[in-house]
Order: sequence, then structure tokens, then C-alpha cells
Amino acid sequence: AFPGVASQTHRVVVSGYYVSRNSTFLDEPGNAMPSLRLKTLAQGPAGPIVTDQEVLAGVEDLQVEFGVDTDLLNTPIRGVIDRYVNPGDPIITPGDPAFLPNAEIIAVRLWLRVRAERGENGFTDTSNYIYADQNVLAPNDQLRRMVVTKTIYLRNARSPS
Repeated sequence: AFPGVASQTHRVVVSGYYVSRNSTFLDEPGNAMPSLRLKTLAQGPAGPIVTDQEVLAGVEDLQVEFGVDTDLLNTPIRGVIDRYVNPGDPIITPGDPAFLPNAEIIAVRLWLRVRAERGENGFTDTSNYIYADQNVLAPNDQLRRMVVTKTIYLRNARSPS
């Protein structure tokens, strides 16, 4: 708080990512292209609005897991990921009987399954895709795919050294 200041106004940034069955730019008749999209709460001329924009075409799936530290505060091993959990896991859900009040999310692990824009003659995708507690059976189509992953450590969640 600032001395003599009764109130403060702060901007709130609200965004959400999702996978759409369609692409704004790459859909063709008979070939719907999935895409990763972003919805954002923004200020419009008459008040708040929700904007929706395409981030990346070809994304078929987005999965998220949280890296959680479950160690007690002020212990030497605090600040190290003990396990990865899915969103909604009981240990990070206040009010759940299994909730761990000392659990702290210190990393986010993301997976994207991305597919080619068009099929390739002579190729059949017979791969199962196993990632993030998912087991996606082989699509058996002519589209090449890949799964990419990234772990992001949350600097502001780490205990001070």
C-alpha cells in the first residue's frame, strides 16, 4: 500500500488458449485445418470485449501439466519439482480432501500435436501418440504429425534463495 492512497486501479490481463477445429486462414473445402487460438479479454469502445485470434494453424491437441513442489516451506529441498499433475488434480484443488496446502506450482509443461497442412501421397500415419497421459491411436491418414513439448519454469513461484 502507498501512504495516503485510498485506492488503486490495475489492468487485468485475461487470456485463454484453446484448440479449434478450424483455421481462419488455411481451411479449404473438404480439408478443415485445426488451429491453436487465443481468447483475450480486452477493452472495446463500449466496454469489455473478448477477442479471438488464431495463433498457429495445424495444432490438433494442446495438453498441460503442472510441475508441483510438495515439500514443506523452509526445507532445504523446497523449490524442486516433486511431481507433475494434470489441471484439477486434488493436491492443487482447495477444498478437496487430498489438497496439499504447501503444494506450489513451479513449472508448466506443454505439449502440442501438430499436423501437416495437406496429406502426402504414399505416406500413412500409423503412429500412436503417447504424451501427457494421452494415448492417441494411429490416425491412419496421409497427414504427417509431430508432438512438441516445452517446460516453462515460473520464476515468480520459486522460493527466494
